[in-house]
Amino acid sequence: MRTHGLFRRCIAASTLLVSSLACAEYDIIASKPSVSATDQTAHTQYPIILVHGIAGAAIRFGVSEYWYQIPVYLARHGAQVYVADVAAFNSELVRGEQLRAQVQRVLDVTGAPKVNLIAHSQGGFDSRYVATIMPAQVASITTIGSPHKGTELLEYAEMDIGRFLVKLAAPVANFVGTLMSWFNDANYEQDVENPLKLMTPAGAAAFTRDFPTAGLSSQRCGYGQEQDVRAGHVQKLYSWTGNYYYRPFDFSNLKMPSFIDLVFSVSGTMIKLKEGGENDGAVPVCSSLFGKVVGAYKWDHLNEANGVAGRLQIGSPDPRAVIYAHLIRLVNNNL
Repeated sequence: MRTHGLFRRCIAASTLLVSSLACAEYDIIASKPSVSATDQTAHTQYPIILVHGIAGAAIRFGVSEYWYQIPVYLARHGAQVYVADVAAFNSELVRGEQLRAQVQRVLDVTGAPKVNLIAHSQGGFDSRYVATIMPAQVASITTIGSPHKGTELLEYAEMDIGRFLVKLAAPVANFVGTLMSWFNDANYEQDVENPLKLMTPAGAAAFTRDFPTAGLSSQRCGYGQEQDVRAGHVQKLYSWTGNYYYRPFDFSNLKMPSFIDLVFSVSGTMIKLKEGGENDGAVPVCSSLFGKVVGAYKWDHLNEANGVAGRLQIGSPDPRAVIYAHLIRLVNNNL
């Protein structure tokens, strides 16, 4: 989809990943899959833009798709699909502005008046930011496993030991985020502490005060409205999430746990201990409820975007098929 010769020349010219040296700019238009459609069942009225979450990139290190196989799967059914790339680690304002520029690029090239945003995890905040800033250009927002009301998991990061560990890990995380952005011909500034503050319950509440939406209930586990009306423009709102994380001695899932399964086993239990309720190992189900709630599936947080090369739990639905069905829903709603 794009070459990385420029990236290699940049590396050869500099021994440091310095944010002031931008060697190229991510081109969202190049992310559109060049495959032939077998039908037009997912051909929505407005283009689709997929928005990744925290610690993500359109393609990680040039080899691993964040939305594994999803863009091609949708394109084969006629979807006009693009994959956004924003900073792996930064605030919703920084990432939101990066997304806004990429939305505008899609509008300029395609001539479409609006886009449909489908976002995972922190990408839900970025999409809500763009919908507020560009009310006439966003037809719908769909969030997947987004912690709209924060996650109790990050309350641990607010404790003394948590703050110490974040400070310790921040330089490494920021370096990895910068490296991932370079592989996508971008050079985004990284600050891992910003999104961690955003996605605490207090941080998420502050964001919603600044960028209100009818899609959220005032209740911790309530349902909001199915649309926003901004400056006279209607934006349809949807969401779904995962409700699974690996539990030792869970004989309903007879497979060898991976390292990620074990990580989510610990983090999911930590959320439960904070009374966060059912969760996907990172985000409570109640926190993800936004707009029209499509459902909760047997997925952990990475399964939701078909992450880890599509490695799913036994008995889990295919995330590609779930998003495809959603595009048919958008088609039926003239979106």
